[in-house]
Amino acid sequence: MNVATVSAAGALICLGPWIARNAITFGEFIPASTNGGVTFYLGTVSPRYTEPPIVKRLGDTSTRHPAAHDEMWLRMGLRNVIDNPLRWLAFDVQRIPYQYGQETLLLNWGRINNPVARRVANIYWLTIVALALIGVGSMIAARRQVLPAWWLIAGSIAAVSLLKTAFIVNQRDRLPLTYLLILIAGLGTQRLADLIAARARRLESP
Repeated sequence: MNVATVSAAGALICLGPWIARNAITFGEFIPASTNGGVTFYLGTVSPRYTEPPIVKRLGDTSTRHPAAHDEMWLRMGLRNVIDNPLRWLAFDVQRIPYQYGQETLLLNWGRINNPVARRVANIYWLTIVALALIGVGSMIAARRQVLPAWWLIAGSIAAVSLLKTAFIVNQRDRLPLTYLLILIAGLGTQRLADLIAARARRLESP
């Protein structure tokens, strides 16, 4: 039995009861959630979360036919993209730094108002991002020597980050990737330490 078969079986075991429940309750095929359409639509009207009047009027979901309701939002979002693709792409570009460029939303949710604590949290987060960028750079520079696992980690971060730019995002969306980002940041730290040590040796040599 190969890895793909085991993975598919595991996913079916976990999702099967939920899919069956949704089919019985709503008469629709709902494998996971039904908010992809509305988050995609919102991503076509603003780079960050907003609640336009039409969303308040129609509702972000339906208690009777949630999948059909979600498909409605998806069609409306696609219509916005077709009508103004450059605006949507501009929103996508703005969402990339918003995902990784600051640490404010989670601090607000945690009601952390101490300015020193907020500053330290932001410095800590930006340090992780900077070291991760160094880690990615070192991977590219030494790509022939990098183990495949590192490319899998970096590729997962890049793929999910780019995929999320198509939808409305907030800072909590990066949480599942934070641990992977810390691993790449560790690689960047090692590379930075190696460069500093090499420079020190050059300065010490006659």
